[in-house]
Amino acid sequence: MALTRSLPTQHPSGLPITDTRRVLAGLVARNSDGTPRAGVLPAHANPLVAGRASMGYDVAPFIAATSRINTGVELIANDAVTTVATTAAPAANSRIDVIWVRSQFVQHADANNDVVFGVTQGTAAAVPTKPVIPTGALELATATILSTTTTTATVVVTQTHQYTAAAGGTVRFRTDTDALAWDAIDGSRAYSAASGSTFARVGGAWSVADTGFLIPSASQISAEGGGTITVASDGTISFSGATAINLDGIFDGRGMDAYEIIFDVGRVGSTGTGDWRVQYRAGGVTSTASNYVTDRVSYQNQGASGSAAATGYSDIQGFGIIMRGNSASARDSGTMRVHSPKLPRSTALIADALHLAAGAASTIMHTSVEFAGSNLFDGIRLLTAGAGSSNGTLRIRKVA
Repeated sequence: MALTRSLPTQHPSGLPITDTRRVLAGLVARNSDGTPRAGVLPAHANPLVAGRASMGYDVAPFIAATSRINTGVELIANDAVTTVATTAAPAANSRIDVIWVRSQFVQHADANNDVVFGVTQGTAAAVPTKPVIPTGALELATATILSTTTTTATVVVTQTHQYTAAAGGTVRFRTDTDALAWDAIDGSRAYSAASGSTFARVGGAWSVADTGFLIPSASQISAEGGGTITVASDGTISFSGATAINLDGIFDGRGMDAYEIIFDVGRVGSTGTGDWRVQYRAGGVTSTASNYVTDRVSYQNQGASGSAAATGYSDIQGFGIIMRGNSASARDSGTMRVHSPKLPRSTALIADALHLAAGAASTIMHTSVEFAGSNLFDGIRLLTAGAGSSNGTLRIRKVA
């Protein structure tokens, strides 16, 4: 590899096609491995591929970046409706057609140097599977052809082409699920047409760009005690029937390393107290160290802490911060702020909550606690104290 000539170039030999493609790759969005993201450059949301009164498909005008080999791209344009033929319907069962476009290069053993449309027909079966299209082809749409199909005007054509964007631009996706599945480089932005949400990629993870809420992946969350835990596309973490939930890899040590956790947590199936605890985690392991050195607790209630009249209060023990309540059906709603969990210094957690218990006055709780030492925590654990399980929701965002 060497420094390429410029584009444009005044060199008598011009710029080799491989170098041209590599230079053009710098104009489009990138995946996390540095390869260019091929796709349609959106000009509208109308279907690109439609059925017609024959065994073929009509492809509407569009502009796209294709990638015959993943070190570069080719910019192509279809300037008028083009008909692409397919084969007759199968004698029995059904098959899947995949409509595609591909830039060809003789140097890659292609037949010529033209851009071509094509249709790859799958094998007919009672439950047909999607066929594999040629290497370097950009998928545009799929259609299921029944044995009774005589024209594609009667089939359902699904638009499956992915989108791309200019480098640094926001890439369009059809759904939140599609957007969050993109393994993009940090700094990328993705827009979901289904929800209208825009997502930002930071530290190898997606967050909601408008609010900053993190969207943990399935590998970053877990529930104990037979419970369930899920993450919505807006970053809301919902859990139920869990004795504990673990959130790993959510603190990244960047910037001021400060986070806000908004929570609504309740207890079920217990005749004991409504206590729940918070502990730190690192590398998927819960810290059992007793380095909690600062305890500042306040509560607003007619009774004293621990008395029958107190519906809730908070303090710390060796295992971490604890929110206390004398009702098993109580809920705590509030905010935790975690400061410098993954920086080599003490970690601070400040929690404010409204404690709600059935048949009792509500309580406002405040706790601030320092975990001394040079800590590198990347996660947090919420667990119940004693019998019973927890349910509720969380949202996490990085604030600095």
